[in-house]
Amino acid sequence: MINRKNKKNRDEYLKYLLERLGQDELSINTKRSRLNHLLIWCDETKFEFIPKRQEIFRQYVDELIKPNGKPQAPGYKRDLMQEAKRIFEWLAVHKGYRLVTPAWLDTFTYKIKSNERNHLKSVAEQEIKFMANLPTKTLREQRARASALFLYATGARASAFATLPIKAVNLKNLEIYQWTSLGVRTKNRKSATTFILNIGTILDIIKEWDKLVRLKLPPEAPWFAPISSTSLDFDTHKTTIGKHRARAVNKDLEIFGMRNGFQDFFTPHDFRRGHANFLFGRAIDMADLIAAQNNLMHTSLTTTEMYARQRQEQTRKRISIMSGRDTSIQSKGDLSSQMLLEEIIKIKQILKKER
Repeated sequence: MINRKNKKNRDEYLKYLLERLGQDELSINTKRSRLNHLLIWCDETKFEFIPKRQEIFRQYVDELIKPNGKPQAPGYKRDLMQEAKRIFEWLAVHKGYRLVTPAWLDTFTYKIKSNERNHLKSVAEQEIKFMANLPTKTLREQRARASALFLYATGARASAFATLPIKAVNLKNLEIYQWTSLGVRTKNRKSATTFILNIGTILDIIKEWDKLVRLKLPPEAPWFAPISSTSLDFDTHKTTIGKHRARAVNKDLEIFGMRNGFQDFFTPHDFRRGHANFLFGRAIDMADLIAAQNNLMHTSLTTTEMYARQRQEQTRKRISIMSGRDTSIQSKGDLSSQMLLEEIIKIKQILKKER
């Protein structure tokens, strides 16, 4: 049974993150879901007395399994541990819980072993090109294939992609307008113009879907267009996007993978990692890396409007150049290449932590 005071503290903590720290509702919902596990583990024991328990949260997390019976991903387990640690740090400061000591907080450390990192999948260039050539029989399969290619070509997060209106996609200029003013749900409400990889085989399929949705739907409709379960055609009556629309993207990719005989399906974030690795594999200097960072929206545009436009143009050119660059031209020996490699590793660590 969940302790009521624990639930109240959890809700108060999330309210603090939302109202005082300005975190977005999508992140808050994710944190709420993760902290549900902590509430279950604590059972009727209050947060303030849980440090007295001999059992540690890590033991509970290690035993978690998915609905299909498979073990939970290491990255998911790490996220649960980190979120639990953060709320106890907050409780120690804001509620004065004296039993929450630095030594006890150390028990919430979760390091992913080297053999577990294989679970953090990334879609390879050869795999995405293979997907581009897969046939489709239904409109939903066509949407799933276009979604997979779009996620790889743009590096967009699932929540942003699922809420991206047709008018925010400019294939002529290879631009994506991930703007909150257009209703796009981005992480922490950031807005940016990002750019599409110019890979012909992938772009051709994306253009096919783009042409189809523009023909059938208004500019305000989502590019990830709703499909009626009865008519199996575009659902023109759906005018709003649900809070959990990103789940439909994940489901589409899962079904698409199953019907094409994939041993394991890719998540939207696997395509985002694939986009990053495609660019990292072609980066030859720090300017390339900055362009990749900008395209992944790891940093916000906080300078003046004129400087933002300048950086946007630099990003456009760099992404376009890297799209056609051969990986064999990268130098591995000089100091600048070593610094570049170190920065790439840092960004990959960020991608591993994202959800």
